[in-house]
Amino acid sequence: MSHDAVTRRLLTIAVVACACALALGMRLGAEDPMPASESVKLSTPRGALVRASLHRPFRPNGAAVVLAPGQGYHCEKPLLKRGAEALAEAGFVALRFDWAYFTAGAHPSADLAAEREDLGSALDFARRLEGVHKVVVAGKSLGSTVALSRAAARADDLAGLALLTFPLSGPESPEAAALAGLTLPTLVVCGDRDPLCSLEALYVVAAKCKAPPRLVVVPGDHSLARSREDDSETAENVDLAVRALVVWAKRFAVR
Repeated sequence: MSHDAVTRRLLTIAVVACACALALGMRLGAEDPMPASESVKLSTPRGALVRASLHRPFRPNGAAVVLAPGQGYHCEKPLLKRGAEALAEAGFVALRFDWAYFTAGAHPSADLAAEREDLGSALDFARRLEGVHKVVVAGKSLGSTVALSRAAARADDLAGLALLTFPLSGPESPEAAALAGLTLPTLVVCGDRDPLCSLEALYVVAAKCKAPPRLVVVPGDHSLARSREDDSETAENVDLAVRALVVWAKRFAVR
């Protein structure tokens, strides 16, 4: 199959996936009240504090999803909060957290080693919860970079990987190589005008993957906003991304 044909095929998959997510329409589990969340504090091996919110479903399916934030996109932002709520409605335990540096008013570590440790602590916490047999990791922007690094280093204890607004600098970049080498069920969700993720580069990388990821393209930029002047579509864009995450997690990560 030619490169252009592969690209067209991947684009078709992305458009169809987006359309399927939109077709879901109504909120998943709308007949039930919203599962409540509780605040938890996690301690890392280096003694740092990670603040998190735990969402427990009414009808658990045995799986947990850990949601890692962006560099400045904390866990109370729409994509992570609404994502955790929708996942809990769908039967998943959902744990969203903030980086220890964010809570401390500092900056990410230069090599992201501290952030990988934060994520590891969140994954360990989720895995120890009663009734949890599978764990999925999802990350937004910086969180997707850290989650990909974790999956590339060790994926045997993960049921799936979701990269939300994944920064991809090019088809020959280290992150591209890490993505291409995965055999883990993987979802990539990005905005159609995200300056940090070229769709062309993403399609090229996806075509090289050992296990091609599911691609979903929604309207919006890196924050899934329409533009700086008009963010009227932001809520709808986030809804599309959240629905895509929930459907993928149910159908591919924990089947």
